[in-house]
Amino acid sequence: MLPLHYPQITEWQMVTCMLEQAGLFEQPRKIGFKRYWDALLLSKNIDLDYS
Repeated sequence: MLPLHYPQITEWQMVTCMLEQAGLFEQPRKIGFKRYWDALLLSKNIDLDYS
């Protein structure tokens, strides 16, 4: 969760919406594992720049 006055909150809200629409949060118990998350992103052809 981000604080309401976080500088990039709008951008992260848009990213979250996109990921929800792509179905990435259908198995929330697994997304806490980096290998699973990376494989899921790859399977959906989604490239997130973590920097």
